[in-house]
Amino acid sequence: MSLENSGSEPVVTPEICAVLTQTGSSTLVSTDIEGVNWLYDPTRQAGSNKNIKTNLRAQQQIALSSVHEDDGGVATENWLCTLMFDDNRYLPFEGTGAISTWNLKFPDKQVIDQVLKNKDKSWKLKDIIIHLHYTALDGGNQFAKEVTDKLAEKAKGTSI
Repeated sequence: MSLENSGSEPVVTPEICAVLTQTGSSTLVSTDIEGVNWLYDPTRQAGSNKNIKTNLRAQQQIALSSVHEDDGGVATENWLCTLMFDDNRYLPFEGTGAISTWNLKFPDKQVIDQVLKNKDKSWKLKDIIIHLHYTALDGGNQFAKEVTDKLAEKAKGTSI
C-alpha cells in the first residue's frame, strides 16, 4: 500500500497504523466464460456462478505501518509477502480471488488527524494505492482471448 499526497503539506512520517481487510472475494475455478460474465456484472444477472467460489478465506487482515509500499512485512530483508514457490505456507490473501472487496481502517484517530490531514483539517491524501499481484492458472489461448475481449467491452462502457 502507498499513500499519495495531495500537495499542500507533505506526509511527514513514514509510519502509520492501519489494517487492510479483504472482506470478500470470488474465484473462477474453471475456464468458463459464463463465470467471467457473472464476475464482471455488478448486478450478478449475466452469466452463471456455477464455477465461482466465494470467500474461500474470508476476513483476512494485515497490519500496515508504512506510508510507502507496505506489504505487511516485518523488514525489507525479510518480506512477509514475497511469493516463494518452494514455501508451502499460505501468504495473506493467497488462494482468494482477485475480484474482491476491501476495507482499509486507520484505528488511531491521532494518525488520521496528524498524518493524513492538513492543519486546516483537509485531507493530505490524493490517493491510497493498493498494489495487487496475483497468479492464475492458464486457461489456454482461446479462453484468454475471450476474457480479454470481455474486459475490452467493459472498458468501452458496454455491458458484459
